[in-house]
Amino acid sequence: MFKFFDDLKLYALKILISTSRFIPSFVLILIFRISAKIWFLIDSKRKLAVKNNLEIVLGYSNNHLIYETFENYMLNFIDFLKSKHRNCQDILSSLKVENFEILERTYKIKNKLILLSAHIGSWEIALNFISCLGYKNMAIVENIDKRWLDTLNSLRGSKGTKLVLSYQIREIINFLNNEGILCVVSDRYVGGSYLYCEIFNRKRKIPIGIFKLNEKFKIPMVFAYVIKQKNYYLGVIEDFYYDENPKLESMLNFYLKNLEKTIKKYPTYWFSFDFNWL
Repeated sequence: MFKFFDDLKLYALKILISTSRFIPSFVLILIFRISAKIWFLIDSKRKLAVKNNLEIVLGYSNNHLIYETFENYMLNFIDFLKSKHRNCQDILSSLKVENFEILERTYKIKNKLILLSAHIGSWEIALNFISCLGYKNMAIVENIDKRWLDTLNSLRGSKGTKLVLSYQIREIINFLNNEGILCVVSDRYVGGSYLYCEIFNRKRKIPIGIFKLNEKFKIPMVFAYVIKQKNYYLGVIEDFYYDENPKLESMLNFYLKNLEKTIKKYPTYWFSFDFNWL
């Protein structure tokens, strides 16, 4: 029964991807706003998770903020569907980037970079932007079925990004041995090694695999994200980290400092529908 529903979701996604190119944006926005309202009304478990997150981040929550998180997620899903059908000229012209010189300068240290982010904002636009600038890049995703991975690779890979599963260590290591940008989100635990780290004065389960790996590779890091604005996308290169002898604790502190700062600034764009807190 589970496989049946999983197949149904996959086929529905493929249909949405194929047909989204023919549907005007205002129609998709209307459809996904209605979908957000329905999801908000029926999914009590995720509603409670968002409420819990907002109370930890802001000290309070209300239905407006909870619903706004659901709506932002669904509207960002449009970027996901349409990413295959947008050309690089359109993507580059729609994105304004703050502090891009930080990424350029940090990349030149070793002609490679680890770009850290979170489940926040328009991740699809960020990946496409990096590819459209000509950087070779790879993104690590949670362990999913091969059919889903192939579908996501056909979508996210349309501009050049390659997706790998988090347990495909050999492929990740091969990539790190060459030039390019490795994109990683580490705010949600989906398996593998982790630590409970303090953020917002609470303990949260944070994946640490990339930081342990980088103790060996010593690659510069930046923290970055993209947020959808009214008429454009805002990309922010928030900060960079480089140490000739990086330690797990210092890399984690760098990540958590920037993660907390960003979530405080955009709490309803943080798409974390889980309970990874102590």
